[in-house]
Amino acid sequence: MKQPISKWLRPFLLAIIGLGLALGAGYAGARLYLHAVLESQTTLADSTMTPTSQPVSAVTTDDSAAAAYRVISPAVVTVVNYTAGSQALYPYQQPSGQSSGAGSGVIYKRDDKTYFIVTNEHVITDATAIEVVLNDGTTHTATLVGDDPLTDLAVLKITSDSALTTAQFAASNAAATGQSVLAVGSPLGLAFAASATKGVISATERQMTLPVGNTGKEIQTTVLQTDAAINSGNSGGPLVDMAGQIVGINSMKLSGTSGGGATIEDMSFAIPSATVAEIVAQLEKDGEIERPTLAATAIDLSRIARSQQRSVLALPASVTEGVVVVAVGSGTNLQTQDVIVSLNGEPVTSAGNFYQTLYAQKPGATVKLTIYRAGKQVTINETLGTSAEAMR
Repeated sequence: MKQPISKWLRPFLLAIIGLGLALGAGYAGARLYLHAVLESQTTLADSTMTPTSQPVSAVTTDDSAAAAYRVISPAVVTVVNYTAGSQALYPYQQPSGQSSGAGSGVIYKRDDKTYFIVTNEHVITDATAIEVVLNDGTTHTATLVGDDPLTDLAVLKITSDSALTTAQFAASNAAATGQSVLAVGSPLGLAFAASATKGVISATERQMTLPVGNTGKEIQTTVLQTDAAINSGNSGGPLVDMAGQIVGINSMKLSGTSGGGATIEDMSFAIPSATVAEIVAQLEKDGEIERPTLAATAIDLSRIARSQQRSVLALPASVTEGVVVVAVGSGTNLQTQDVIVSLNGEPVTSAGNFYQTLYAQKPGATVKLTIYRAGKQVTINETLGTSAEAMR
């Protein structure tokens, strides 16, 4: 049984406030924007204009972007998540449940008549039934092959007698800042399926600290940053280069305002294709990703007031980074109020960094932890457990 969090930690945990990660603008806002555009077009059409005798030139297009879209769009799908008892988004469909939301996905592999689709794990969370709507509007019942909350990836499969287009993964480590990319998906659901937005890669190795499923833990992860517009429903769709190859899977965006009150715009993030290719291969094989577990829960040391770091944890002034153990289970040498400052010789700088280093270890391995306990530095060994459920 896990020991309860000490009373001295509770006020600090309750006071934690972070910058939220949002999945896009709301539908009401989109309706207002569309209304304004339609009004503008109506006014223009009704106004008096003098015809011109000048010849009209043929419209030119961005050939590379248009060509990339033609390559990828047939492989992009809408993923509809149904949960029992929720309100239907698409009442003309009658699955076993009711539609609760829609995201995007992309077909990446074919095995005879079976087609594999990658999407985000959060797109299919708690689904009682999943449907995939193809680019041509046909609908297929999908089966969940496997999912991984840690990387926010899931694999689905459908069966089709027709030959469907499959996308290819690009080498994401070859992606360059400033490179043109397209985000293709279904913002706001089926009504805007197969929409494309264009932008650039803003950063190739952006470090983000994200929650791990429903565990309350955080992990530091590396993602691609782009200024291509991503809205609710784009989640799980591909970010592609100008050859139409997948460089990432769109997952999230920052929205709202920063801590200083500055408006946040055009900051979206995608899971790099190298990570996607590795995870989907394991999900196809095993249906889940097993990772090492530690029989303890830790939070960032920075969440504890400096006065408490000295008076309660008895840390020396030189220790400013690490994680604090707030709960322990059975079979561990750790104790609550231990401060972990390194794992296998790797410095622990934050909770996200700690769990990133932890999950890079092999399940069942023994690791060496350097900790401060009651103000004294000691080294202990911990044998890691194995679980896929620990990520949820």
